[in-house]
Amino acid sequence: MNGGGILKGINLPEIVAGPAGKAISRLVASVVDIPVAYLNARTREIQGRTDAARVVSQAVAKAVAKQAAQDPAIIERAMDALVASEYRKQSNKETIATKTIEQLQVIPNSSDADGAVAEPDPDWMNIFERHAENATTERLQDLWARVLAGD
Repeated sequence: MNGGGILKGINLPEIVAGPAGKAISRLVASVVDIPVAYLNARTREIQGRTDAARVVSQAVAKAVAKQAAQDPAIIERAMDALVASEYRKQSNKETIATKTIEQLQVIPNSSDADGAVAEPDPDWMNIFERHAENATTERLQDLWARVLAGD
C-alpha cells in the first residue's frame, strides 16, 4: 500500500483503500450525484416558472394594451405623466451639471500626475444619474454637484 497515492477519481489517500475505501468512495459518489440531480431538477423547475411568468406577463400586456386602446384618454394622461417625469429628471440633471461646472471653477484641478483627468466608473455614473435625476431640492442638487466635482 502506497501512502502517497490517491484513489482514482475521488482524491482519497490509498491508506483508506480496501473495503473502507470502497464504502467511502460509494458514499462520496452518492453525495456528489444527489446534489447534481437535485440542482438539475431545481433548474428545470425555475425555468418552468420563468417561462410561465413570461407567458402571464405577455397576456397581461396584451390585455392592458387592448384596454388602453379602448380609452384614449388614459393613453393621453400616461404620455403627459411620462413627459412631465422625464422633463423633471432632465432638468434636475442639467441643474446639477451646471452647479458641478461652478464647483470645478473654484476647486483645484483634479488631474493625476501625468495630467490626465480620471473618468468616473460607468457603474458609479449609472447610480449617480439615478440619484441626480431625483434631486429636486437645491440642497440635494448642491450636494450631488459637489460629489461629482470631487469636492
